[in-house]
Amino acid sequence: IYNSLGLVYSEQGDVMFDQAKNNYFEALKIYMEISDTVGQAESYYRIGAMYLNKKAIEIDSALSYYNKFLELAIYLDDRKQIAQAYEGLGLISLKKENYDESEKYFLESEKIWIELDNKFSIASIYNNLGELYLKKNNIEKALKYALDANDLSILNDIPMITKQSDLSLMLIYEQLG
Repeated sequence: IYNSLGLVYSEQGDVMFDQAKNNYFEALKIYMEISDTVGQAESYYRIGAMYLNKKAIEIDSALSYYNKFLELAIYLDDRKQIAQAYEGLGLISLKKENYDESEKYFLESEKIWIELDNKFSIASIYNNLGELYLKKNNIEKALKYALDANDLSILNDIPMITKQSDLSLMLIYEQLG
């Protein structure tokens, strides 16, 4: 229940950051006390995401929790969680402008999402790769991934990714002139 409460507070933005953080850490404490590694992994994921999504991003905290999440996801051999961890680490690396590391994580995540046939996550990772290649000034790859994200999100009715990929395409076309 604490992870659920944390999520509700987290979705309210930075205003409710402390309440979200308190609930996530309470959930983590309970999961550790009862040796529930699946619950611990979920808590690490949510804490890492919370720090990553904060307006004043706390990169080191996000990185620490995503690494713990990845470690448990590998231990549990949970392909979905491994892909989530790689995608989160890719986003952190992107924000740190470590583009080669970001690319490595995103491509690992992409392989797993395709293997799992998770359309939402495939569209999301394509959009992230498009953003990455735009920052690397590789317009050809940026355009390919942004178009793939857009096509997949429209085909599967994922408006959030459609909106993000539309924005990416606008930025790419601006650079193309």
